[in-house]
Amino acid sequence: MDFDALRNKLPIANQSFLGLRQAGHIYVDKTDFVYKLANTTIPQILTRPRRFGKSTLLTTLEELFRHGVKPYDGHDSYFKGLAIEQLWQDDGQYLVLHLDFHELNSDCDTIAEFEQSLMEEITDFCTGNKITIPDKSSFRKRLKALLEQLPYQSLVLLIDEFDAPLLYHYDNEQELHACKLLMRGLFSTIKRNPDKFRCVFFTGGSL
Repeated sequence: MDFDALRNKLPIANQSFLGLRQAGHIYVDKTDFVYKLANTTIPQILTRPRRFGKSTLLTTLEELFRHGVKPYDGHDSYFKGLAIEQLWQDDGQYLVLHLDFHELNSDCDTIAEFEQSLMEEITDFCTGNKITIPDKSSFRKRLKALLEQLPYQSLVLLIDEFDAPLLYHYDNEQELHACKLLMRGLFSTIKRNPDKFRCVFFTGGSL
């Protein structure tokens, strides 16, 4: 393969596992490690500097838990030829709630606006999965109402850039305090409902 052809296969500005595989971009197979991570039963917080593949990892987990390693929708599995294809034996069907805190916070000037974005994500998730929950007034209450509707170990929670709101409001004492309360409520809800989660992953770049 000549240099230009090789360069065109580099995954520049593409962080999505699905996008990489669909485009035939270069993908270094580390799915044997993904297999080990996916079989953990306790929440995991993965901190690395930016551009270290955190988002790619979460989208890999998302594809794995949504569709497994078998062909679906008339095409081969996107894990075809990767190490995890031979390792993964879990045929369970999981709901995957993937929240990108950096993206959700990007247009928000206050934590109240960020929390509203989170609540809308929960509502959209429930609507898409035909789950009915009361119209709760906070993200924590809405997440709790969702968890109450779910079977044992049926939800995969993936939160990318969990520290983004904290960093954005670091120099605003009032907003930072509000953000800490929001995070505390999130962690508390997860801790009190461990039986609802198949796995929980947080990624962050600075904290």
